[in-house]
Amino acid sequence: MIKTLIIDGNNFETYEGFCNEVNEQLIGKSSNLEFNGNLDAFNDFLSGGFGKFEYREPITIIWKNSEKSKLILGFPETIEYIEAKLETCHPSNKEAVQKELENALKNKGETLFQIIVEIISDHKHIQLKME
Repeated sequence: MIKTLIIDGNNFETYEGFCNEVNEQLIGKSSNLEFNGNLDAFNDFLSGGFGKFEYREPITIIWKNSEKSKLILGFPETIEYIEAKLETCHPSNKEAVQKELENALKNKGETLFQIIVEIISDHKHIQLKME
């Protein structure tokens, strides 16, 4: 039987809250690892072996209240995320991140929600169901 894990958009109001939801629902308290908001790390966690499912184990993620999450993880949170990224990125990446920020300020480009869904969808062992 395939494990089903649930992300519930009613459980968070910010990107930080989303990170806490991921820690609770996908990683679990039994792991000493924690998703801190880095999307590369999120991608790694989705491979499995860090918490509630094994490496490349087939799972289903049900994202409840996904329309609410789409609003929460829209451009305002995306802008905040990119601003923080701009402060910590390598100097050679500053120009590209600045361009990302300029686009987000114009409501152009991908939102955090779209990026997260894309990252999840890239994992062939995960079936994502939006509710």
